[in-house]
Amino acid sequence: MSKKGEKIMSNEKKGKLRKLVIFAIAMGLCLTAIQIGAMSATYSSEEFVRKISWNNVPIPEKLAMKENEISLTSEHRFLPTDIPVASTDDLEIHPTLTMYGNGLLFGGYTSKLSLFETNIDFIYSGDGGSTWEPANGLNPELGLLDYLVVDYLGTGNAVVVTFQPDPSEYDGSEQWRIIMTDPLDSETWDGAAWDWTSHGYSDLKNPDIAGYNFNGEGPSWYYGWMIGTISNSGYGYEDGPTFYFANGEDEGSGWVWSWGDSESTSTHSSVDIDRSNGMMYSAWEYYNETTGARDIQLANGLLEDYLAADYVDWGPSPTWQFLGGSESNKYPDVAASNGYVYVVCQADVLIPGKEDIICFYSHDGGSTWGNSNVAVDSVQNEMYPSVVSYGEGASVTYIIDGDLYVTHTDDGGVTWDTPEKVNDGTGTVTMEYGTSEIAASGHTLWTDTRNGNEDIFYENVGMPTSPMITIQSVSGGFGVSSVVANVGTAVATDVQWSIDLEGSVFIGAHKEGTISSLAAGGSETVKTGFVFGLGKATIKVTAGGATQTAEGTVLGPFVIGL
Repeated sequence: MSKKGEKIMSNEKKGKLRKLVIFAIAMGLCLTAIQIGAMSATYSSEEFVRKISWNNVPIPEKLAMKENEISLTSEHRFLPTDIPVASTDDLEIHPTLTMYGNGLLFGGYTSKLSLFETNIDFIYSGDGGSTWEPANGLNPELGLLDYLVVDYLGTGNAVVVTFQPDPSEYDGSEQWRIIMTDPLDSETWDGAAWDWTSHGYSDLKNPDIAGYNFNGEGPSWYYGWMIGTISNSGYGYEDGPTFYFANGEDEGSGWVWSWGDSESTSTHSSVDIDRSNGMMYSAWEYYNETTGARDIQLANGLLEDYLAADYVDWGPSPTWQFLGGSESNKYPDVAASNGYVYVVCQADVLIPGKEDIICFYSHDGGSTWGNSNVAVDSVQNEMYPSVVSYGEGASVTYIIDGDLYVTHTDDGGVTWDTPEKVNDGTGTVTMEYGTSEIAASGHTLWTDTRNGNEDIFYENVGMPTSPMITIQSVSGGFGVSSVVANVGTAVATDVQWSIDLEGSVFIGAHKEGTISSLAAGGSETVKTGFVFGLGKATIKVTAGGATQTAEGTVLGPFVIGL
C-alpha cells in the first residue's frame, strides 16, 4: 500500500473548540493513506449531562436540558426472579452493562420517547443486581441517540462510554467518547466529540468501545479502543470498518483509521480487549456485494503499538482475518481474556436461511482458530448472541422465539453445555439486534415486553466451571515478586509462570516455574530470587495466559519504583 502524510488543522466546532486534535485516516484496503485533522470539541459535564434532579440547574442555551424528570420506579407487575431495572411509559431498549470497581454494576439504555426523540439513561446497582437505581442521563439536546455502550476502563471505578450519534446532525459523523472517573458523580465525567463532515465522512453506525488503561500505567486520557463503520462518498464507499484510538503521547489528540471499498459493506461492530496482555480484537459483519458472501471481518493488534504521537508513517497495521465458510454469518460479538478469544455470531449452518449460533474460538490469541456449534437445530431460529470470556470458560446468551437462553463452555469453546432459559415468562424478550447483553460474572440485561411495553430486566445467568488466572500485583524489594490468583470457579492445574527483567540486569533476568495446583479463589506468590543489575528495567510477568508489565529500577540486588 502506498503511503503519504498530510496534516490539516481546524479550529472550531459548534464554537466550543478547546484543543487541536490531529487525526489519521487510512482509506481503502489498497488505497493511499491520508493523515488529516478533524474538528473537535471538549465539553464540561454540565453540557452533556442530564441530571436526575433539575432544581434550576444553570445550563447553556444551545444545549438546554429537557425539564422533566424520568421516573425509573416500576409499579408494573414482574415475575418472581427476573428483576425490573427500568419500567416507564416510554420504550426502554438496547441495554448495556459493565461491572466495575469492587463488583459494582453500571449500565444504561435508550429511552424511545417518540419516533423522533430519544433519551440516554444510566442505571447502577451496588448490591450485585438485587436492586437498581437511576443515575444521570445524557442531555436530550444532543439529538436522536441510540446504541449506548459502557465498559470498565480497567482500574478504579472509571468507565468509558460511546453511542451512535444523531444521523441528522453533522451527517451522523460525530464520534463521541465520555470518560467517567466516577459513574455516579457527573462532575467527573469528561466528554469530547469529533465532527468529520469537513472531510466528507458521514453515518457513523453501531459504534463499540472497549476500555483499557494499561493496568493504570497508561496516559490519564487513554480510553481504550473504539470501532464502528463510517461512509465517505468522495472515496466511493459506504459503511467501512473504522478504528478510533487516543494518542498515547499527546493529550487531546488521537487517531481515526478507516478502510472501505465500493464492493463491500461492514456493519454490527464489536470490540474487546484482552486485559491480560493488551490485545484488541475488533469484529464486523462483512458483506461482499460481488460474491454475496457474508463473513466475519476480524482485526487484532497490540495496543502498546498504537501509542505513538506521530502516526504519519502509519506504524503497525492490524492483523486482518476473515472467519466463516459457506454459511452466512451475522451479528458478531467478541470477547477475549487470558489468550482465549471467542467470536460468536448468527449463522445458517444447517439449513440456508435458518439462523443458528456458532462460535469461532482461539486458544492462542488469534493465531489459530477452531469453530463449534453453540445452538443449532433444524426447527428454531437462534438469534442475536452476546458473549463474555473468563479465559478457558465463557458464557453466551441468545434468543429463541422471544425467550432468552444461556449456555457455557469450560474448554475454550470446543463444547457448550445444555442451554437454560433465562426469562420467567414465555415469548416476552424483544427480538432485535442489541436487545440483550451479558457482562462479567453472569450479570445480564435484556428488553422485555411482559408488561405490554418494552422495559429492561435483569438476571444473573451464572458462570462456567473453569479457572481464570490473573496477576494481582507486581512488587519489588529483594528481587521481584508477583501474586498470581485464580478468580475462576474451578481448580487450576499446572499454571506456568515466568518473570523477565529487560534492561541492565546481569544476574536473575529470567525466572520461570509451575504452580501445580491453585484453588478457585486462591493465590500464590512467585519470585525471581536473587537478581543483580543497575539501571532502569521493564518487568514482565506472565502466568496462565495473563501478562502484566511494570517499570522499575534495579540497584544491585534490589528492585525499586514498582
